[in-house]
Amino acid sequence: MRVTIELPDNLRARVMALSAQRGYRGYGRVIVEAVECYLDGLESKQDILEKVLGMAGSWTRGETEEARSGVAEVRASYRKMKT
Repeated sequence: MRVTIELPDNLRARVMALSAQRGYRGYGRVIVEAVECYLDGLESKQDILEKVLGMAGSWTRGETEEARSGVAEVRASYRKMKT
């Protein structure tokens, strides 16, 4: 099916460059791949969210605190990497 979309100039240039690197004529295939990747990511996030919400109440208080501590450590190290 054909669809008309509007892309900002900088995004269009990046899509065209990627298409050229892959040897595609036009950039439709890259757009299809991008949309598929985006939708697959949304589905994965939804699956993960449902699993996590299904686990509500299954951890002990100690396990919860251990997980919070681990997340805090990762966030702190990530912030250091960005600066």
